[in-house]
Amino acid sequence: MSIVSKILGVLGGIAIVAIGAALIWYFMIQTPYRRSLPPEAATDIMEETLTDSAAVSTYFLRARLKADAFPEYCSKLKFSLLSDMNAITGEARQYASWKAEKAPSWWNPSESMLSTYYSVERRSIVLAKHENGFLYIKAVYF
Repeated sequence: MSIVSKILGVLGGIAIVAIGAALIWYFMIQTPYRRSLPPEAATDIMEETLTDSAAVSTYFLRARLKADAFPEYCSKLKFSLLSDMNAITGEARQYASWKAEKAPSWWNPSESMLSTYYSVERRSIVLAKHENGFLYIKAVYF
């Protein structure tokens, strides 16, 4: 085996490991809210997850997003327009607001629920809105 073929073998192995790591990051670590951002329309992306003493995790995402990309983003994630707060029931209702006791320093959406989209699953609620040129996502896992 020549030195060139050994080097190519090592480089091939490194490439496979790098591709594997990228796939793990994309599909297992990165949230669907981040993955669903349109790459050509979203910039200045910030995200963070905080957990409180009651083991409630809150995921925050803010991204500069073109206004015309927001409806498609919400549709892709199957979010519904929140036209009636009574649509959110059970434990999810207590987390259905833009307030956050503990939040990253860059988190600054208004508390208005107008034009808020949402999704509720068994143990989570996700809120989304477009405001002042930014997409805001707040996902609470309780």
